[in-house]
Amino acid sequence: MNWKKIFKKISIGLQAILYTGAGVNHFINSNAYIKMIPPYIPLKAEVNILVGIIEIVLGTSLLLLSKKRKLVAIGIILFLIAMIPTHIYHIQMGGNIPGSSFIMPLWAAWVRLALQFVAMAWAWSVRK
Repeated sequence: MNWKKIFKKISIGLQAILYTGAGVNHFINSNAYIKMIPPYIPLKAEVNILVGIIEIVLGTSLLLLSKKRKLVAIGIILFLIAMIPTHIYHIQMGGNIPGSSFIMPLWAAWVRLALQFVAMAWAWSVRK
C-alpha cells in the first residue's frame, strides 16, 4: 500500500471540496461575502460572483484536470495572493466587518491571513 499516493489523493479531494464548497457558498451567502469585500474594491456583487466561480473552477479542476494539476496549483496560489488584501482589511478592521455580523477576534484575523500561505503550500504540494 502506497501511503504517499493515498495521502495525496485525500489531499487533492479535500482541497477540491474546500474550494468548490467555498465557491458555492459565495452564491448561497452572497450578502455576507459582499460585506467582506474592502470598500476600495468596486462592483462588489460582481466581484463576489467572480470569486465564487473561480473557486468552483479551481476546486473542480483539481479533480478533473490531473494532467494540468501544476497549472491548477499555480492558479490557486495566484487566487490566494489576490485574496490577501481582504484579509488585511479584516485585520485593519480589528476582525470586524462594518455593517455585518461577521465578527472575529483580531488574533483570528491574523491566523486567517497566515493560513493563506499554508493553503498556498498545500496547493503546491499536489502539483504533480
